[in-house]
Amino acid sequence: MSNQDTITRKHGISVWIIAVISLLLSHSALATPITIEGINLEMPSADRISTLQGLHYDCALKQSPPYKGYWTCRNGSKKILMGQSEIYFNCQVFKNCLSRIAEIATSLRQEYPLDAMTSTVFYRQIGRFNWYCGNEASYGDRLCVQKLVKTDHQMIDMMRGAGETAGLDALTQFLLAFRRPHVHLKRNS
Repeated sequence: MSNQDTITRKHGISVWIIAVISLLLSHSALATPITIEGINLEMPSADRISTLQGLHYDCALKQSPPYKGYWTCRNGSKKILMGQSEIYFNCQVFKNCLSRIAEIATSLRQEYPLDAMTSTVFYRQIGRFNWYCGNEASYGDRLCVQKLVKTDHQMIDMMRGAGETAGLDALTQFLLAFRRPHVHLKRNS
């Protein structure tokens, strides 16, 4: 092998390494956080609220538990609940209230750069919840679709006492809203 061949080979390898590094850098530079309704977890709360108000949402700061200090924004039947590191979107935001959560998870995975969405079932006092969750690598976001799929009516009646929703604590009232699918965007630490 001549010196010219060695130089050419080294040059070819250097060009290849530079091309791979450039590709990796450009991919991370082009990556954007998961954005729904124009908002994402990279934005300060004030920018999120301003963006949603520009889309005709009315926003107010919650003053009572379980989400005191969170912003709730409504536009007709669309509802968004935002904290510093998490955002809940009701199914009207995605226009998919009649879809099964597995179908919603599939459509989210097609729309956003998520790894495989895994299914989880867990139980709370009021019933059984199903979740499908996937992670986005560049920003560490976790996107889940969740739904209360089986309600324990007997437990809810016991919690109510007199028999109306007002007898339920704020967290239970909030969780009952999950009888329709919700999408939960959370920043992993």
